[in-house]
Formats: sequence, structure tokens, C-alpha cells
Amino acid sequence: MAQITNADVFEFMGTASDIQTQHGTLVTNLIARTITEVEQTIGRKIEDETITDELFEDGRNCIILDDLLFLKGKYRDLHTITSLAEDGTVLTPVSDSNDSGEYYLNIGIGAIKRVYGNWSPVHNAVKISGTLGLTDSTGFTNFALKQALIEIVAVKSGLWTSYYKGEEFTVKDITDPTKRLLESYTLKDTI
Repeated sequence: MAQITNADVFEFMGTASDIQTQHGTLVTNLIARTITEVEQTIGRKIEDETITDELFEDGRNCIILDDLLFLKGKYRDLHTITSLAEDGTVLTPVSDSNDSGEYYLNIGIGAIKRVYGNWSPVHNAVKISGTLGLTDSTGFTNFALKQALIEIVAVKSGLWTSYYKGEEFTVKDITDPTKRLLESYTLKDTI
């Protein structure tokens, strides 16, 4: 589901309604392509992606340090776990401080903590299903990232015009703040 619409882009550019009608499909297609390109550039999923039975072991999709399984790559943005099994045994999540669960997901550091023990070092020992992406708790992309995507689509469309000293010109590049924002979202595994 695209969280950015051509209406968002046209509103940002201040586009007249006749141009919106004429170029609506073009901008809609640019949105999908831009999201894919930005995801490839930053190494992260902008919109939610469901994963099913993905395998993890130290060095494959994660780094394991005793009781912490640090997620790598796009898996760093795992925000929901629907099932987690280790060595074929399904583990239960911790739901509160009095719970006897076996793991919990720390979204802030992109790691899964194993309670009462360490993660198995066995090949493909951990299997996870869940949802990942750069979305907030309501399922929407971060506002600043959404605005950056809108700006990128506006530039790519060739329809975004502005004025400088009374002269109209077509905006040909994204702004420096948008470039810096995208750089801040680029995945850098530090472990």
C-alpha cells in the first residue's frame, strides 16, 4: 500500500488541476519506482514487508552476541514478530515484567534478547516470521521520510516549477536537507 499519493505530490508542488488530471498516472508510477529506488539506496524497507520463516544464524541476517541477536540489513527494522523458533522449538515473547516469556524484541537497538540463556550457535537455528519496515506504530512512514519521498517524486516528475528573480524554472534536484535526511536513513551495520 503506497503511503504517498499523487495528490500529496501535486499539493506539494502546487500543481493546477488540469495538469494533475493529465499527469496523474505518471506521478503514481513515479511514486512506486521512487520508493523502490530509495529502499535499494538506503538498504531498508520504507513500507511494511512481511517475512515468513526467515532463517538467522551468526553472520547470516544477524550477529549473535550471547543473549542478544542483533538484526542486520533490512531485518534491522523488524518491528513485529508473529513467530520465533530456535532449534525447532517455538519461543514465547515476554509481554510484561512478570511474564515467563523467552525473548523480547528491542526495536530501538534492532536486537532480540533471549531471556534466561544465550542464542543457539547452530547453523540456521533461528526462524522468524513477522513484519519489518520504516513505519511507526500506526503503520505510517515517518513524516520527514514521507516528505523527502514526495520531494524526490516532484523533482523526478519534471512538473515542479519555482521562481527566482521573477523567472520560472524547473526544479532539477532535491534539496540538501532532503539529501542529508536520506543519508541519515542509510543502513550502516555497526556491529
